[in-house]
Amino acid sequence: MSGEKISVCMITLNEEARIARALQSVSWADEIVVIDGGSRDTTARIAESLGARVEVRPWPGDFAVQLRQALGAVHCPWVFRLDSDEVVTPELAAQIREAVARPDGAQGFRVRRKNHFLGKWIRHGGWWPDPQIRLVQREHATVRGGPVHETLHVPGPIVDLTGALEHDTHPTIASSLDRMVRYSRLLAPDRARRREIGAFHLVMHPAAAFFRKYVVQSGWRDGVHGLLIAVIHSMVKFAVYAQAWEIQRRERSP
Repeated sequence: MSGEKISVCMITLNEEARIARALQSVSWADEIVVIDGGSRDTTARIAESLGARVEVRPWPGDFAVQLRQALGAVHCPWVFRLDSDEVVTPELAAQIREAVARPDGAQGFRVRRKNHFLGKWIRHGGWWPDPQIRLVQREHATVRGGPVHETLHVPGPIVDLTGALEHDTHPTIASSLDRMVRYSRLLAPDRARRREIGAFHLVMHPAAAFFRKYVVQSGWRDGVHGLLIAVIHSMVKFAVYAQAWEIQRRERSP
């Protein structure tokens, strides 16, 4: 298998509404592997109809664990990691193929990500350019991170590409709140293990999160969208620490 061949890997769980567009944007790949966590909808069927090889691995409650499964399931020398709510633009696709044809010693490539909230491209609040290491040499790649914030890493040189992923991360307020519940549930046990949670954490962490997003990172420049993002970000922090406090209280109870 030549060094120019590219696998695309994806992890999914109940993504029938978005997965087709994501997979169609990487139809040029030599291999597409989807690790599905046991979707109850038509996610797996759609993926297979678009040429992906689907392997069902029960959802472990940890994105990093599932990404390691995906990385271990591909065969091409180069791997591009794609999420089901992302789309590779034609410009980025061309740059990916050019990069693996002439890597010039690079073991990985970083891309930019255009994050959309309620249909608007968000340019502030730390949402742009949102650099992501997504294209890596398989033999050198590892996965780092905890239950939510998982990333690909390589020990060697990393080069930036100018193309961008389109990321429709929060199409509705309801989806944002659902995501807040899922992520905070995954993060809370880790926070509970790290420190004793008190009233200070319940107040100051959400307040600091809002201030950072809205003021320090200029989220206010995105108007009402930026305000909503800052508020939801602070709500996530509150939900994480409130659930961590609950876990500690439950563990202390006889």
